[in-house]
Amino acid sequence: MPALQKNTGSQYVYFVLIRASDGTAVTGATVTARVSIDGAAQGAAGGSVTELGNGQYVFAPTAADVNGTFIGFLFTATGAIPVNVNMITQTAIPSRVDVHSVQAIDAAAWAGVLQSVYKGTVGTGPTTTTIVDTGLPDIDDTWWVGRIIIFLSSAGTAYQASKITASVASTHTLTFDTLTRAPSVGDKYVIV
Repeated sequence: MPALQKNTGSQYVYFVLIRASDGTAVTGATVTARVSIDGAAQGAAGGSVTELGNGQYVFAPTAADVNGTFIGFLFTATGAIPVNVNMITQTAIPSRVDVHSVQAIDAAAWAGVLQSVYKGTVGTGPTTTTIVDTGLPDIDDTWWVGRIIIFLSSAGTAYQASKITASVASTHTLTFDTLTRAPSVGDKYVIV
């Protein structure tokens, strides 16, 4: 999990906004940032959000926004899929690390990137409980389990969301709770 320095300003949290209706990047959005610190109720975050371009935004939290150990940021905008970013704070970020630490940081950074929104296309043989997407990264059989799949196109499945219950990396197959109607080949979806 990414880390920030506790009770310190001038840090950055990057995120991408995806349009719920078609899976494209959201640009020009007015973003609302909320924060939960150490499991407390959400409140308005004091930091500022700036658009970087192509749907990417950066949030600069205030020291008060990160004055706890477990920090949860929620970013929302009209028409966008909400983005949740969980962080752990440290009292000091090490200035010198050995090779093993660098490898761990790289793995953690990649895990954070891969846990962001995934946009895909339904392949052959979709049912009300499964899809195949040959473009789906085949990380392992548990990677996608517990995440939410949201279908963006097709008259019958548009905006239906379902919890992913199983995944087979070698066949690029996802299984999820039953939809009211099966998606069609070529339908777009996102995993959040």
